[in-house]
Amino acid sequence: MLAQLIEEIGTVKVAKACGVSKGLVSIWKRNGTLPYKHPGNRTAGYERAIARLAGMPVAELRKQIRQEGAA
Repeated sequence: MLAQLIEEIGTVKVAKACGVSKGLVSIWKRNGTLPYKHPGNRTAGYERAIARLAGMPVAELRKQIRQEGAA
């Protein structure tokens, strides 16, 4: 789910919106998850930025990412 979203939106757009490098976004895409043990809870900011770019509510994005991680 996350990899597909990043592919549709574009790695560069996601990186700019989240304020991270393209390499880090590529790691997220490869792993299919966001870092959940990040200092300062930056993960919530990453989720908000990706949800805004995808045009979906943050709760829906979180639910889909967690379902993907459990599968």
